[in-house]
Amino acid sequence: MIFFWVLLTPVNYAYSKTVIKVAVAQLPNVEKHPKETLFIELLNAMDNQSPDVRIEILEMPFARTLVELARGHVDAQLPVMYDPNDILGATDYMKQFGIKLNDFTYTDENLFRTHFVIVSKEDVEITPENLMEYEVATDMSHVAFFKHQFKGTHSMKAAIANVQRGTLDGYLFDSEKVSQVVRDLDFVDHRLNSFAFYDVRFMVRNDEKGIRIKLLLDQIVAELKESGEFDRVMHDLVNEHGY
Repeated sequence: MIFFWVLLTPVNYAYSKTVIKVAVAQLPNVEKHPKETLFIELLNAMDNQSPDVRIEILEMPFARTLVELARGHVDAQLPVMYDPNDILGATDYMKQFGIKLNDFTYTDENLFRTHFVIVSKEDVEITPENLMEYEVATDMSHVAFFKHQFKGTHSMKAAIANVQRGTLDGYLFDSEKVSQVVRDLDFVDHRLNSFAFYDVRFMVRNDEKGIRIKLLLDQIVAELKESGEFDRVMHDLVNEHGY
């Protein structure tokens, strides 16, 4: 009788999903740009794409995303600039936390491309070649991403207002964010100087678990691209930059 009862006892076939905690950076303190919403939409689409993976989204300031990744509190970080010709500064920035350059790596799949520009007065042309002649600022948490020593600031709007007043030569950041602030300030006599284009990818830790996370993220993004769902979610950026 006992044996019969055991055979009829329901078997629980539930299995635990792989949880990927992704730290999503809140960009500098200006009104939220639609691009930031796209990060969340993309992660939700990735979560829906894979039945074996659950993506947990944690929004926080940019610098903290790097700290949390370095300490192993999250599994991946988004967005981070990728330049195949230069190891950019999430790694250098983390030196102050005792993290080595090779402790991080990037996913292979590109998400989109960002265009960094320097906003200046209309009669001031700032290029990568003549950068040393001018005082140019960028967001404090991005300072270590660049070989050139930019001035770090905590407020994009205040910094661009200083450019407008002529007390700062230029401010470097993503073109869409910069253009948004320029409009808010009614900064008419300005120039947007092209600085560089960067691919944007996920960043993960360069260890055994991080490599597994990297492979999972790349696989899910590739599946989204193949199905057309990636284009649907990232429509505006895909149209602009080809991803």
